[in-house]
Amino acid sequence: MNIQKPGNLQTAVALAASVLLAGCVSITRPPEAYVSPGSTVVAEVGFRSQVCSNTFAAKLDGTNVTSSFSPQPPATTMPQATFNNLSPGSHTLTVSAKTLQYWFLIPYCGDGSDSVSFTVLAPPAPSLGFAPAGPLTIDAGTSTNVRVTVSAAPASATAVNLTSGSSRIAAPPSTTIAASTTSSPLFAVTGQTGGSATLSATATGLQSGALNVNVRPVLGSVTPATGAPGTAVTLSGAGYAAGASVRFGGQATPTTFVSASQLTALVPPLAAGSTTVNVTVNGQASQNLNFQVLAPPAPAATVLFRTSGNDVQTFRFASGTLTLLDTDPATIQGGTAVVGVAFNGLDHVVRTSADDVQSFNLLATNTLTLAGSATGTPSGTGAAIAAAGNLLARASDIGLETYLLVNGAPQRQVTSAIAGTLSTTGVAVDLRGNFAVRAHSSGIDVYNVSNPATPVRVGSATGGVSSVGVGVRFAPGGTVAVRSTPNGIEVFNIAANGMPSLTGSQTGALSTAVNTAVAIDATGTRAIRTHSTGIEVYDIGNPASPQRIGQRGGSVSTTGTGVFLSGNTAFRAMNTALEAYDISAPGSIPDPVSVAATPSSIGVGLSGR
Repeated sequence: MNIQKPGNLQTAVALAASVLLAGCVSITRPPEAYVSPGSTVVAEVGFRSQVCSNTFAAKLDGTNVTSSFSPQPPATTMPQATFNNLSPGSHTLTVSAKTLQYWFLIPYCGDGSDSVSFTVLAPPAPSLGFAPAGPLTIDAGTSTNVRVTVSAAPASATAVNLTSGSSRIAAPPSTTIAASTTSSPLFAVTGQTGGSATLSATATGLQSGALNVNVRPVLGSVTPATGAPGTAVTLSGAGYAAGASVRFGGQATPTTFVSASQLTALVPPLAAGSTTVNVTVNGQASQNLNFQVLAPPAPAATVLFRTSGNDVQTFRFASGTLTLLDTDPATIQGGTAVVGVAFNGLDHVVRTSADDVQSFNLLATNTLTLAGSATGTPSGTGAAIAAAGNLLARASDIGLETYLLVNGAPQRQVTSAIAGTLSTTGVAVDLRGNFAVRAHSSGIDVYNVSNPATPVRVGSATGGVSSVGVGVRFAPGGTVAVRSTPNGIEVFNIAANGMPSLTGSQTGALSTAVNTAVAIDATGTRAIRTHSTGIEVYDIGNPASPQRIGQRGGSVSTTGTGVFLSGNTAFRAMNTALEAYDISAPGSIPDPVSVAATPSSIGVGLSGR
């Protein structure tokens, strides 16, 4: 059958028609579904034999439309009828005629008829759309041109309002579609932040239109372009947002959002060789850049510094053997107050007891000599110390103090401790950049120490209550801190200008000894926790869900423990010895090697280089 339609009116999907045949008359071109008004409906009738006299008749919805068919029978022709401007809705066409038939060669005029129903649809309301129709994909920081389209020309100029619905794309200015036109001028859609957004077009009297836009983040460079696992890299580009993730060879790695054009991340533990790196923001991935993973350097000799209640000892770890190098007397500390020790990364080892700070020169022979001391705020539950260059941070049971090394000797920078949450058991402290994190018996405090003379506590967060002691370390990057308790570990996010929040935790072996501790290895995805009977290895690649991936028993420590991590070796200090664990395969850690150390009845501290 033929469907005729005027202008731009769309023909609707054809509906199946039920055709009833009787005798020798049939509607051979049945009407179907049309869009009205203006649609032309054509019907055609066929006959198998001659029509008897003028017996042909046709009705449309009960109205006689016989005269609409041409040519008229009785000739054995196929008359057609055309119907214009039918109203929307259901219609029925019925035709009938007497045709010449035979019964045992006896001719007679028999009845024949056929009927069919069809539907005429109302035209859709004029609507807005876009060209191209989308989805549209653009890079952050770039633009592309689109138009607003309309399904039917408006009778007069129509104002169209454009809204982006998201800051991921820049909303173009509203536009006007002039009378008797079907599209707007070109306008630019600009990608701003990675992710998906919808550009909407609305106008009075028109159905709204939508354009889906995907904005891809742009990765312009990775600096450095080579590095071993654990190397910190800077990724520069466009379209970044909080929550962005970086993948090396498809493997996600801890990522820090710096700005819309910069991220920092750590190279994950991958085999040496060429790989790719990309950035994903809100589900949209950037293009790949090449990155060369380097083999980690061969482990060099590790120098360790262990403090007890009355001395500082220096050990060397090389070729799988621990060797005592030097023992230096320190301020004698008795009772239950735990001591702490730290290496400043340059040439000094610092030790704190319950009421002082001592600094030692580290000589080329890896031996120590006393350089100076300073009085600290008395602490009844122990003290801890961290060092970064010439800046020292000391934690006591009531707060935090800052010191500077001047000619190697510690000089106190505050007249009294900057108050923190009171700790009823032990404390721990670490430094990274402008911030110090102090762990106490019920959580952590974060201090801004950018000006050592006026440190400020900027935030605190609650964790599990510890009855015997705590440990704390920053993870590489400085936006995540890990706290150990007698029950396991907790991970805190401190990226929001030092304001901490607890993001995840994982239980471990119960420790009854004072002063548990935590350290982070070079890959930035592991935490090592020591306790009274051994060590545990945790994967903190996902700070919201840290996982314990290995553990190993060691000698029993009846007081406290310390920990230091160098490459794939974890060192554990106890009250009478020092142990070294190979954690290159966390699921199968071999027996540790050990060496005797000065007994300590109050706990120990451990650091190294």
